[in-house]
Amino acid sequence: MLIMSAALAATSGVVMTTVAVAAAVIASAAVGAAIYAGMNIVQQGILIAANDNDKKDTHKLELYPHIN
Repeated sequence: MLIMSAALAATSGVVMTTVAVAAAVIASAAVGAAIYAGMNIVQQGILIAANDNDKKDTHKLELYPHIN
């Protein structure tokens, strides 16, 4: 009976550890996904700003073709 209790306790400990590790992996993946999404938003903002800047430069060249 004592051996079965020890085996059950060991199995319970393994299950609890596995659940804790799985929760940590899921939390880490969620944080990674949030960071990735944030970087994509920043990248889109940079591309939009660069596109606006290109349009402004092109407009200047059309108005003042002698300026390089």
